[in-house]
Amino acid sequence: FCTEIYVHDENGNDLGITRLNDDNDFVIPAADQGVYDRRIFDRQGFLIDQRYFNSDGVPSEQQDGIARIELIRNDKRLVTQVRRYGLNGELKNAASDGVAIINIEYTEDSQFKSRTDLDKDGNIVER
Repeated sequence: FCTEIYVHDENGNDLGITRLNDDNDFVIPAADQGVYDRRIFDRQGFLIDQRYFNSDGVPSEQQDGIARIELIRNDKRLVTQVRRYGLNGELKNAASDGVAIINIEYTEDSQFKSRTDLDKDGNIVER
C-alpha cells in the first residue's frame, strides 16, 4: 500500500487507520486477515469499545472469532470487566482461550488484586 490515513477523535486518540493503494482501493494486509478495527473512547480518552470490520465496512470477526470487545471501567477509569461479543451481539468465547468475560478486581489503592475468566455462560475458565 502507499497511503495510510489515520482517524482520530476530538481528544487525539487513534480510532483507526485506512490503507489505500495507488488506485485508491482499500488495502488490508494479509496479517490483518481482512479485518480492521474501530476504537471508541470515552470523554477522558480511555478505550471503552473496539469493533471489527472487513474492507467493505461490514462488521466481521477478528482471528479469535470476536466481533466486538467492550471495556467496563470504574470511577478511577480502571478496567473492571472485559466483554467479548460475536456478530450476533451476544457474548462469545474467544477461540484462543474460551473466555467471554474477564473480571478484574483492584485493591482500595487501585493496585491489581485478581482476575477471573468466565465463558459466555458464566462458568469459570481455568488458566
